[in-house]
Amino acid sequence: MSLDSLPANHFRNRRTWMLHMCARGPLFYAWILTFTILAFTYFAYWDVLQSHSSFIYGKIVFVELFMCLLPVMFIAKKYSALLKVRSFMAQEVIERKPSARFEDWDIVALHTNAYLHEKGLWPTAFCIFNGEECFEFFRRCLRPQNVSEVLDDEDSRRFQNAFRVYETSLEDYWNSDENFVALANDEYEQKLPRELYRCRFTWNLSTLRRNMSSWFMLIPFLVSLRLGTDALLGCLVGAAFSLPILFFVMDTIKRNTPSKVLQVLTFLRMKARLEPENEVEKWDDIARFMNNYLFRERVWQDREYFYDGNDCRERFKSILTSILSVQNLQKRLLPPELIPFAKLSNAGFERDGESLV
Repeated sequence: MSLDSLPANHFRNRRTWMLHMCARGPLFYAWILTFTILAFTYFAYWDVLQSHSSFIYGKIVFVELFMCLLPVMFIAKKYSALLKVRSFMAQEVIERKPSARFEDWDIVALHTNAYLHEKGLWPTAFCIFNGEECFEFFRRCLRPQNVSEVLDDEDSRRFQNAFRVYETSLEDYWNSDENFVALANDEYEQKLPRELYRCRFTWNLSTLRRNMSSWFMLIPFLVSLRLGTDALLGCLVGAAFSLPILFFVMDTIKRNTPSKVLQVLTFLRMKARLEPENEVEKWDDIARFMNNYLFRERVWQDREYFYDGNDCRERFKSILTSILSVQNLQKRLLPPELIPFAKLSNAGFERDGESLV
């Protein structure tokens, strides 16, 4: 089997892959037909229904919920299928001992896909998109604390051994300098947004324009239709109405980034490696590194995620709080296997009298 058989090498993105898989399902054409009929009746009887605004809004909500029905069914079916092959996936991890890098998990995803198709649990060999998705499913569903059902002794030992391999891979990634020395001198010299923009507001506007979906730009137009005003006035009112919402959405996205285990581990290790404490220049270097790293990993669409070193430092403290705080541990905002690495990174704050725990 070749790694080219993974869905990530056949589809443009996850959305096209999900649409392909939904189209293979038995209910897809019934779903399309029902949606077409609902949309046709909505527009065909628009004049009649205009006087019943509550009915119109109710139908819009119903159509939107109906559109989400098939993707939700797809996700539920996929999750159910993967739960049935956890023992196989655990054995693959034990035998192959993949590192924390997603490329090593591609082979585990490939073999799990083939096993799912062979056992008739999935219609094609395209169940898991890539190694990253396989990695995330493994750490969430094979962690011994997350397994709710009673397992026999063999499966229990297999899960524990597989998770021990995963934890060892995180330690190896932490101890390997080659993952961090790769930062070239020209990346250190790359300018931060603080040096490129007049102020944070202009940087936020630029970031909003590049990173938010173009569909959000329809908000001013929709507001103008709702108000029944002329196009120019409506767009101005719509822009004034939508801009705070877009800023809030973007800020929410940024507050939850980085969120994946390897991204957070890289952030923690870079801080522990440079030991910046209160040195602004070193925090600027960490901000440059993370800006490039998040861009290379396709987490962010440009190299301007952090505005400056202070912005980077505040986000770092927020991540440490999420990992080490007792209340947040109960909520499991970030995985507990990051705790020992967070404690090592927290050492610099303890010396400065700013310990987060």
